[in-house]
Amino acid sequence: TSSFLPVIAVVAAAVPLAKAFRKILPKAVSNFLTPALTLLIVIPLGYTIIGPVVAMIGSFANDGITALMHTVPLIAGAVFGGLYQVMVLFGVHSALTSFSFMNLLEGNPDYIMAIGCLVCFSQIGVVLAMYLKSKDEDLKALALPSFISGIFGVTEPAIYGVTLPRIKMFILSCVGGAVCGAFVMLTKTQMYSFSGL
Repeated sequence: TSSFLPVIAVVAAAVPLAKAFRKILPKAVSNFLTPALTLLIVIPLGYTIIGPVVAMIGSFANDGITALMHTVPLIAGAVFGGLYQVMVLFGVHSALTSFSFMNLLEGNPDYIMAIGCLVCFSQIGVVLAMYLKSKDEDLKALALPSFISGIFGVTEPAIYGVTLPRIKMFILSCVGGAVCGAFVMLTKTQMYSFSGL
């Protein structure tokens, strides 16, 4: 159940090692020896050091997030929901998804992705309002497909193409996300399984 984060860490360790081998090895043998030597070093490190350490760190982080959600649920839900789209901007929302995977694989219902899923609707709610209220045809042409992709949980087009360039609208969607997060925690809504977008 904890093999998701260690694999990411092992790959992250393999990349600079492979780049170093590509610089050192002659081009004639580099295509063959670089992957072989990289794996020869990284796999044992992954099983003995990287994997266990990252699994332990991930477990502590997951326990901390879960404890925060149970200790001050309304505040935790509002903060997490309000910042979720900011996390999407920087691509760190995927790391939190791994904690959800860990929870669900261990048989524990999860709040994190329940909040994340509803925050998508705060984003597309703002995009839909912009589509309906705007007289700008270019904005309408961009907002409608962004709204449709957002229904399926893919909000990056809505964020980067529609709300972020109009920063007040992005902030408004974050406020909606905070309300969604607080609502999820208030109603104790949890995710029990991943079923695709």
